[in-house]
Amino acid sequence: MDAETKYFILKLNIMEANALEQLKSAIDTMDMKVEMAKIIEYEKEHRGIDWLAFYDGNDNEVPKVKELLSQLNLTGDVNLLRTDPNALLAANEISGNANLHLANSQDGHMIDFVQNLSGSEIKKYIVYITQKMQLAEQQTSVTMIGIEIASTGVVAIGVAWLVGAIQAFRAGATISAACIAGVSGLGVTSAISAITIIIIIVLMPLFILMDKKAEMLAIILNRTGSNINMSYFFDHGKLVGGPQELIVTEGRYVSITKNMREKDLEVCSAGLMLVSKRDKALIGVEGACKLEFERGNPAFPNSVYLGFSIPLAIGSNCCYISKDKFSSLKNFYSTKYNKFAQESRSGNPNGVYIQARVDSSSGGEIAMIAVVKE
Repeated sequence: MDAETKYFILKLNIMEANALEQLKSAIDTMDMKVEMAKIIEYEKEHRGIDWLAFYDGNDNEVPKVKELLSQLNLTGDVNLLRTDPNALLAANEISGNANLHLANSQDGHMIDFVQNLSGSEIKKYIVYITQKMQLAEQQTSVTMIGIEIASTGVVAIGVAWLVGAIQAFRAGATISAACIAGVSGLGVTSAISAITIIIIIVLMPLFILMDKKAEMLAIILNRTGSNINMSYFFDHGKLVGGPQELIVTEGRYVSITKNMREKDLEVCSAGLMLVSKRDKALIGVEGACKLEFERGNPAFPNSVYLGFSIPLAIGSNCCYISKDKFSSLKNFYSTKYNKFAQESRSGNPNGVYIQARVDSSSGGEIAMIAVVKE
C-alpha cells in the first residue's frame, strides 16, 4: 500500500468518525428557505432547467426537459413528469422513486438518527440529501460520489447499488467504504443516472410543491424482514408519488424492500411518499395508506395502516398508525380519524414497534416520519 493510499484511508476514517456530528450540525444550523432557493438555482445553472417554470406550465422548458430525459434513456410524454412521474418510469421499466438505504453499524447509527428526526429537522434532512446528491452528480470518480452520498447517512440508492454495499459491509467496511463499493459495482455512469433520476422525479416536485399549500412528504422506514407493498385511500387530495423499487432479479416492483440484519449491522430501506391537495380544492390532504407485507409477517398479521390529515382550513395536522385489523383503508380512516394526533406510536422501540410523527400541527407544508420495526 503506497503512502497516498494510506493517507486517503486515514482521512476517510477520520471523516467517518465525525459524519453523524457533521450531519447534525448541518441540520441544526440550516436556513431551509435559503438552501431550497440554492437548490433551484443550482438546477438552472448546472442543468439549464427552470423547474419552477416547467411545473407552472411554461412550455419553453419542455425541449430542455426532453433532452434530459433522452440522456437518461427515458422515452414517453414529457408531461407525465408533471402529472404522473411514476407512470413515466414504469413505462421505461425504471424505478425512479427508489428506496434510500440507511445503516446502523459499529461506526454510525444512521437509521436511529433518521427515525428520531422531529419538527423542521425532517424537511431539513431532505434538503441536505438533495444538496449532496447535486454535488455527487458532478463528480467523476467512484470514491467522490460515494463520499458525498454517504455523508447524508445513505449507503445506497436502489437495490442494484445496495448489492455491492452489503458485500462490502460483510467484509468489514465502514458506511462510507460500503457506499463507495456500491458505486464501484454500478459504475460511475449508472450511479450518476440513479442520482439524477431521484433528483428530477422525486425531489424537484417536492421543492416546487413546498411553495404551495398543502402537501406532505413522508419518509417510511421498513425495519422488518418483509418487502412492503402500499395501497392508498384519499378522502381529500391525491398521491403525487409513492415509493417504487424494482427488484431486477425478479423483474417486479415493490414499494419498500425488506431490511437486512447481521450481527451489529442493520441496513433498512426508506420509501418516500409525497401527497398533495387537488388543484383549487379548499380542503388539504386527508387519507391513509396500507403497508402490506409480502408473504405475511407474524409481527403484523393484519398489515399496518397509516393515516394522515393536513386539513388547512379547520383542525390540526395529524397522523395515526395501527397494526389492528380493518375491513378496508376507508374503514380504518373513518373509524380512527378522531384518534389522529401529531404523534402516534405503539409497541417497544427495542422490539415490535410502529411510529408516525408529523413535524408541525399547523401550516400546509408538512413532513412525516413513519417506522415499522420487528
